[in-house]
Amino acid sequence: AFTLLELMVSSALISIVMVVLLTATSASLGMWRGAEQRISVDREARNGISLIADDLANILPVGDASPLRPVFRKEGNDFVMAFPVLRPTDYQNPDADNVGDVCYVHYRYINSEKKIYRSQIDSKATFDAIALGSPPAPSDYEMLADNVTFLEYNTYDANGRESADVHTVSLGIGVVDKQERENLERDPPVVTPPSKSTERFFSIHAVVARSP
Repeated sequence: AFTLLELMVSSALISIVMVVLLTATSASLGMWRGAEQRISVDREARNGISLIADDLANILPVGDASPLRPVFRKEGNDFVMAFPVLRPTDYQNPDADNVGDVCYVHYRYINSEKKIYRSQIDSKATFDAIALGSPPAPSDYEMLADNVTFLEYNTYDANGRESADVHTVSLGIGVVDKQERENLERDPPVVTPPSKSTERFFSIHAVVARSP
């Protein structure tokens, strides 16, 4: 038989082992959830940002006098860019009477919403706007990326100097998960330690060569 003291010591040892196991399990679950959140943010962000990179890779060079000339500008804390792209009719609105593969895309980053929106103007509306001598107006914006903490850009001339005469554009985009974004918007902000942050950074570089 066990004495009372032996039972108490055994119970204490079992309690210590249980606490150690629970602590290890909790830490493992926390690391797993953090990894899942980072993977989710990365996957969702890549879907939208890949489309931006694809649009920029298919940009149509035009002259400064063209109504389709590219636009990259800040509007307060927001960012707008618009430019012509080459898109086969398969990638355009099937209900529209498309007349070619020249489209026009608008992007808008709204800082207060932490979202990037995209609007594609298909070929018929694009050519109608060219005939009027004006850039195509955006319509039917769709949300492309959410929880975007920042969007920065730089434009360079053909010699690699920062310039409004755009030859090359560079974009930097930061994305987090919803919970971390909400923490950053609190007053005062709750900053997540770097080791636990879900923030992901994306860089896009593209040549926006204008014809003479």
